[in-house]
Amino acid sequence: MRKIVLLLVVILAVMVSQQAKASAYHVDEISVDQLFDNAVETSMFDFNAPALNTVAANASSSAVAGKDPIIALALNFFFGYLGAHRFYLGTELLTGIAYIVTFGGFGVLYVIDLIALLVKFDNIAPFVNNPSLFMWKGVF
Repeated sequence: MRKIVLLLVVILAVMVSQQAKASAYHVDEISVDQLFDNAVETSMFDFNAPALNTVAANASSSAVAGKDPIIALALNFFFGYLGAHRFYLGTELLTGIAYIVTFGGFGVLYVIDLIALLVKFDNIAPFVNNPSLFMWKGVF
């Protein structure tokens, strides 16, 4: 998914750069010098290490788990009936096979999974490595 987004950004950048003309730009060196003169110097040693640890501790547990909720939603939306989102989130093989054989619980399970992922978008950690056929079991 990230590769597709990156490809689209590169294509957009090429299209925009085709329209830009270098001759239309000029550099005001006096303004650039003033910006550098007024800039505040910083270093990595200026940062407060405990504050950084607090920010890291408050990070979303879905990011800590390494699973992106957008990717899980996209997989569920397009291939939910095959259990692609469950394989991405890490589930037992039998659960994935059950999704494939029953086409997502005859369309019911993957729709409920989609709703569950939308509701718990900020924290999908309970769904990661969940062995239950009903991934929302015990979460709500």
